[in-house]
Amino acid sequence: MLSNQTFPNRYLVLILFCLSILVSCHSQEEEEGIISEVPEMVKLPSGLWVSNYEITQAQWMKVMGDNPSYFQGKNLPVESVSYRQVNAFCKKLTEIEGRTEVTAYRLPTLTEWDYACRGGTTTAFYTGIMIVAPSEEKYLDSAANQAGWYKLNADGHEHRVGLKIPNKYGLYDMHGNVGEYVLMDSTHKLISKGGSWYDYADGCQVHSQNVMEHRNKTENFSQFIGFRIVQSAR
Repeated sequence: MLSNQTFPNRYLVLILFCLSILVSCHSQEEEEGIISEVPEMVKLPSGLWVSNYEITQAQWMKVMGDNPSYFQGKNLPVESVSYRQVNAFCKKLTEIEGRTEVTAYRLPTLTEWDYACRGGTTTAFYTGIMIVAPSEEKYLDSAANQAGWYKLNADGHEHRVGLKIPNKYGLYDMHGNVGEYVLMDSTHKLISKGGSWYDYADGCQVHSQNVMEHRNKTENFSQFIGFRIVQSAR
């Protein structure tokens, strides 16, 4: 179920989770090269605020006062920020708005991100199934093209947030544009989800993810990775 209520700062939408729902899916290739998703039952919290866009450079600058992004533009997603910097952003925004530890801004967990991305669907993209290409380098996938910016439609750079089709929850750019920092549910290992403008379609599917295997995850950053924030609805 989705609430139509918007958060006072107008950058977050409220997704109301059921206590258990089909959300966690794995990829399965079927006949004729069609990729499908196999759902599994997972428990979720009762509610979560999710930013409907990837955090933009304008939002980052308003909170942090600088702009570390490689690609510059106030309505572009902020990137080239480390895990430590993202945590600092969340902490500072939480303090500015006078929120408690329970309702503090943070990164989503893997389960939260997957559920938010799917928007009630069980396909590789919330816009539909992905057809496996005989030649990935030449094939423009319809579902990926509708949902986000990736290697075959991005012209080598990120784009302004909100230009592609949102999912049924009103969330934009969950596929492509920039990858998004996400935390594994139990280990809190840092991963990136959603793929970026540099990835092919198969790297932007909802189940695709990259583990941030770096010596110091708190300081590493990439021009391909940004983030969106969440807040427990309590």
